[in-house]
Amino acid sequence: EAQLFPTPDQEFIDFSLVATTLTYDRDIGVQLRGELPNKKLLYGVGIFNGTGKNLADNNKPKDLIGRVVVSPLPELSFGLAYQGGDQSPNSTAEAYRTAYDVLIKYEYAKLKIQAEYIYRRQTQPSDGWYLLAAAYLSPKLQGAGRYDWLEPDRAVASDQQTVLSTGINYFIDSNIKFMANYLIRGEETEISNNEF
Repeated sequence: EAQLFPTPDQEFIDFSLVATTLTYDRDIGVQLRGELPNKKLLYGVGIFNGTGKNLADNNKPKDLIGRVVVSPLPELSFGLAYQGGDQSPNSTAEAYRTAYDVLIKYEYAKLKIQAEYIYRRQTQPSDGWYLLAAAYLSPKLQGAGRYDWLEPDRAVASDQQTVLSTGINYFIDSNIKFMANYLIRGEETEISNNEF
């Protein structure tokens, strides 16, 4: 979800750990997207190379991507997305990948709450989720928090990763803001790599 919106609309400096690890970022392809006049349904479908941004296509198969977001209320949205495609020049089963994404978002007045779950399978199954909350404390000051949980390989019992992110955003105007984030990382290792 976050990678579909421009950077000035983001609550944090970096995308979530789950989104950057389990989704495929930008790619070359063709997409059709739109919405119903009442904005209760957004849709998108596309065919892409599947190799990622700034990379040449290395096989004939393409990735198919689809996304639907339903908004039964102006403040509430539910989304589903799918991506599947073959990533091997030789079309092996290990190179075929699939990803599923489930989203729920609530935005009302100065408050935003969003949760997303992503499952991906290529050589091994991976999944993760995040929960984000943000609120305007004043017209120019926004506070935000996000918790990420990632399982890079579901077959490995000791590789879970978590990130607790906190942030303050100060808006100069609609296009300029100062952002400060502090990240507390939790990994099943002895490494300390918290970030400010």
